[in-house]
Amino acid sequence: MVRSTPLTSQPNDNETMPELPSSDLGQGVLPRLIATLVQRRRQVKSLMKDKSATPAQLLQYDIRQLALKLTANSMYGCLGFEGSRFYARPLAALTTFKGREILGQTKDLAESQGLEVIYGDTDSVMINTNVTDFASAQQIGVEFKKLVNERYRLLEIDIDNVFARMLLLQKKKYAALNMNAAGETTTEVKGLDMKRREYCELNKNVSKCVAA
Repeated sequence: MVRSTPLTSQPNDNETMPELPSSDLGQGVLPRLIATLVQRRRQVKSLMKDKSATPAQLLQYDIRQLALKLTANSMYGCLGFEGSRFYARPLAALTTFKGREILGQTKDLAESQGLEVIYGDTDSVMINTNVTDFASAQQIGVEFKKLVNERYRLLEIDIDNVFARMLLLQKKKYAALNMNAAGETTTEVKGLDMKRREYCELNKNVSKCVAA
């Protein structure tokens, strides 16, 4: 009987943090694939800005861009999953290590500009702009976004939301009023009872009333 040796038993392959490759090297297969997915998502999101798009088209575009986002994000899971053909635990560890490092550097940069970071998680930061109108908050976000993006060659942040109010309970659990340029607000909820499947409908309905 021939028995294959699992990757986890290979010496020095799972515990050593690899160095970042030289910028002189060309992109490998996975970086090229992820870059293609990111670029395709940008193209789809640009279609969502079309004022003539119907509600059905906008819904379709939103589904497409979310599918592309999830596919790109799943590459990290492939690196850390032993059953994946792309399994490379050191690269998965390097991904999270650099993510934490960049998030910390972004927080330091914000504070050096006199901005208050109230929350940060995985790949995002939330900043208290201390202004009450959308245009001013957006402008502060644009200026900070430019500062961050100038630091990196292959990393780019964007502004996802401008919140008028926010109730932050703990990591990945918050409710907020998302504001647009017209001053209209919609409720955004992450991780609270009303969004979790294990809670009953009564609990969800009460939570929605409190949030409203």
